[in-house]
Amino acid sequence: DAMTKLVYATSTAADGNMSLKWGESKEVVKNRKKFLGKIGVSLEDCVTLSLMRSDGVKIVDGKNKGEMLEADALITTGKNVGLFMVTADCFPVIVYDPVGGVLALVHLGWQGVDKGLVAKVVRKMKGLGADELQVIIGPGIRKESYVFDVPLAQENDPKWQPFLEKLGNGRTAIDLVGFIKKQLVDCGVGEIEDCGIDTVKDLNYFSHYRAVRTGEPEGRFATVAMMK
Repeated sequence: DAMTKLVYATSTAADGNMSLKWGESKEVVKNRKKFLGKIGVSLEDCVTLSLMRSDGVKIVDGKNKGEMLEADALITTGKNVGLFMVTADCFPVIVYDPVGGVLALVHLGWQGVDKGLVAKVVRKMKGLGADELQVIIGPGIRKESYVFDVPLAQENDPKWQPFLEKLGNGRTAIDLVGFIKKQLVDCGVGEIEDCGIDTVKDLNYFSHYRAVRTGEPEGRFATVAMMK
């Protein structure tokens, strides 16, 4: 069977904070190991994304295991190479070709979406032989929650227009996931599975947006993906 098997998971608040920025490193490493252990992945086999909030893409393989790399997307053709990332409102997106055996984990906040990062990832994956891509969109901030009272840089950008909704009283809602889906469809990806979870409303997930407004402690949850 040439098909690779995808193993992936997203941690919840119950698994603890997964970010070194928001916790003691000993505690964070313990949390990461316990969470990964539940799906039979070891932390030593993971390449961790250190986020740039831009559109950097790194292609990794077995020799990068255990490293932390600065980028906003990791792509691998390697089996048993875990791709690991922490988020709180931005979208963790898995792009996968089971037949070609190419896997990517992409961090999509508004900066990455603005720069068309997911299309860049799809192009690079196709260059590595990916053909039939499937996408899984993880928990992130949904339009109902992503509301700003300040003028947005994107407000006068025509490509953002369909994904901004004026709510009155100078407030604007941003449909980030709608824009991500459009970018995927535009580059020929038809199979998109969206978990539908809103990190702001669902207390099982950490949310930066919510923490700023409620004063709750900050934390980050993890997403991991690996081809077995």
